[in-house]
Amino acid sequence: DFILACDVFISVVRETVGWYEDLAQTPVVYLPQPYPAAFAGKQFLPLEKKHTEILVAGVTQRDNIKQGQIVARELQKKFPGYLIRLPKVDAYEYDYSELQGARYDVLPFELWRDHLKTLAETALVVNTDYTLTRGRVQTDCAAVGTPSLGGNSDGTRDLFPQLRSDSGTSTDAIIAKGIRLLSNHEYYQGVVQTAQDRLKMYDYAESAARLQLLVKKQRQTD
Repeated sequence: DFILACDVFISVVRETVGWYEDLAQTPVVYLPQPYPAAFAGKQFLPLEKKHTEILVAGVTQRDNIKQGQIVARELQKKFPGYLIRLPKVDAYEYDYSELQGARYDVLPFELWRDHLKTLAETALVVNTDYTLTRGRVQTDCAAVGTPSLGGNSDGTRDLFPQLRSDSGTSTDAIIAKGIRLLSNHEYYQGVVQTAQDRLKMYDYAESAARLQLLVKKQRQTD
């Protein structure tokens, strides 16, 4: 009923556009979700100031999140100085069985501003979430200068295209990308710079301009 009442329906997840179009005759458009890029970017840290840590994002009830744990475990074997960290949301139960024998700790829930600082201090984030998500993890990582490895969200596609994976990507392929990141600082910096440059399109000013353009176009068709 809500979609039917709209002149145009906006989705902030690109892959859901077709799904919404099938629900009603209302025009559906994709617009990237506005993000406070300038504000979040104040937490940016260069590689030399980051900790030797790998953070595995995601709740293990979602498919393939454990793949991220395996990736982190194997990267730790290659780079034994790195600690694996796993943020926890109290509403969920977590399964850390893939990390048996690995060196890791669990982070208590953090408010967004505090979590930005954690991401900024982390050398690498691994996120093998293949649900239809906007990609908040990737936008946060882009803002603070930390590569986000894996996942197929809009944020990954837009910001970290070199690091994208999907449910058909082998674990070994993701591990190889992680090894390249942690062993090649020039490549690491290039990935971060690409994400920083592309994140600008999510900021409020550009988001407002896109919305104004959409409204103008819609009025011309009414």
